[in-house]
Amino acid sequence: MAARQFALLWCLWPSIVATTTKSEDSCLLQVGTRSSSVVTETGESESPNTFVDRASHLVDLVVERHCEDLGWLQDISSDVRPLIKVLVYDKSGGDCARADAQELPRDMHVVVKELKNVARDGHDQLYHIVTNYDNLAPYTAFVQAGFHWTLRGIEGKGAHGWNSQAAALNDLVPRLAKQHVPFLPFTMYTKYGPVLWQDREDDTDPDFPPEVNVLKFSTGWSDMYQKARELYSLLFGGTPCEAKGQAFTAGMQYIVARENIKARPLAFYQQLKEDIVNCDPTLGYVFERLTTAIFNSTDVWQGKSVADRATWCRHDLNWQVFTTPLKVMETSKFWKEHWGCEPLSQRLLDMHAAGKI
Repeated sequence: MAARQFALLWCLWPSIVATTTKSEDSCLLQVGTRSSSVVTETGESESPNTFVDRASHLVDLVVERHCEDLGWLQDISSDVRPLIKVLVYDKSGGDCARADAQELPRDMHVVVKELKNVARDGHDQLYHIVTNYDNLAPYTAFVQAGFHWTLRGIEGKGAHGWNSQAAALNDLVPRLAKQHVPFLPFTMYTKYGPVLWQDREDDTDPDFPPEVNVLKFSTGWSDMYQKARELYSLLFGGTPCEAKGQAFTAGMQYIVARENIKARPLAFYQQLKEDIVNCDPTLGYVFERLTTAIFNSTDVWQGKSVADRATWCRHDLNWQVFTTPLKVMETSKFWKEHWGCEPLSQRLLDMHAAGKI
């Protein structure tokens, strides 16, 4: 089965992006309908979390905490508070004091749930989905407890944002009550919409044109560009060499509609939750790159575990060839050996043939 790249269709809210000509009835992002009957739901059984009355609110605010200060919750406006319920997943693990729900705004019915500090933010998100799959709010907002730099704008890139999670939530959450948004990256924005990110294939990989609205991270020893392609193929089929670079919300913060989450079967999230622990920490980082494809694409899950097949989950391989700066002609031999196909783009192959790399 050939790997298929997801498509993003941005629409803009006028009060967020002043230059847009879209009406307030247009969506920020549209997504195709996916079938949830592809894979039979199997795996571990966890009781639904009944920490809130689902009929009383619009958004479950899932806060992923280690030791960050949660004082910003006090800045959520009185207009927004009735629309949200807060669940803090606390992974302090003795490194600091556990978050105390009694010290947080009572009108948001905050519940604190302690989890083992494993597998980064992706584990918190997968735990929440698995635990609440049949009891999800209309929207789930996944945010970090501490401020992530991608929420603030970048001068020179035409990217604007907010100075706190509360400011962003105060702006965005009320709009969800007026118009349906299947998937909203919780990040800075330009006149083209929310800004996504993608890893560079190598240091010569050029930037996208501004209208693509995807910025690029520098490459290095982790070679996340190729690892993300491999994960895409393991989840959705095809070879890694057929998969494209993955555009994603850096920081793993986004608001996802219930139907987008449930478009994938419970078994999908159960398997990933198991895998992300068994391949900790690498899968946590690579998972971040696939979150747009997971929450906002029609690509069909192949129904198999990742951790027992991913090259980068293995501890018996020699990774010394991966350095910073990345020597792409050397690392390509590694990927080609394990993938059985040509990992380099035509751009790099042409540059190599011309003696430029």
